[in-house]
Amino acid sequence: MTNPVELVRPTTSEEALRPRTHRMVHAVTETGGAIGCLAPPDRAETDAWLDGALAAVRTGDAPFALATEGDGSGEVLGCALWRRRATAASYRHSSELQQVMTRPAAMVGLRVPERTGSAA
Repeated sequence: MTNPVELVRPTTSEEALRPRTHRMVHAVTETGGAIGCLAPPDRAETDAWLDGALAAVRTGDAPFALATEGDGSGEVLGCALWRRRATAASYRHSSELQQVMTRPAAMVGLRVPERTGSAA
């Protein structure tokens, strides 16, 4: 049986969130995840990224969601970050998915369903 997963949408960085987010980002990059880092970032780099994402959330320019362990530990299993499209005023109502990451250990046992039928 697996632990439940909780979806949270932080707007500020509580001190406990910083190391949890760092562990997830570090694990993703350490295993080759292509998220914009050539090597696993140090804690200061991860904190700066998190601060930037949450600042954009507070101004209404970026939704940000974290998947966390539902066992009470709050360990970050993954995240998704969208950014408002600022290329033209007519697109300010929309956003683009900028980053999605999942901690590799959280993907153990995850099975992608087989595709059925034919592509149109």
